[in-house]
Amino acid sequence: MTNVLDSNILVYTVEPSTSARKARARELLGRSMRGGADVFLLQTLAEFAAVAARKLAIHAAAGGATSPRAGTLLTP
Repeated sequence: MTNVLDSNILVYTVEPSTSARKARARELLGRSMRGGADVFLLQTLAEFAAVAARKLAIHAAAGGATSPRAGTLLTP
């Protein structure tokens, strides 16, 4: 059986806290990777990128910069 995973699972795995939600998301992602039957849709990955760039400041770690107008990730 194939499951479609939500963008929140990815967001929760990289949030800065050490919450139970983060631990559960990491567990789900790990199980999904080992099983090989679950998928992330392209839209899900785009949503994660937008949230990561806007709320989690992942862009700084990736070496890119965020456009203040569009809120999109720009690569050098």
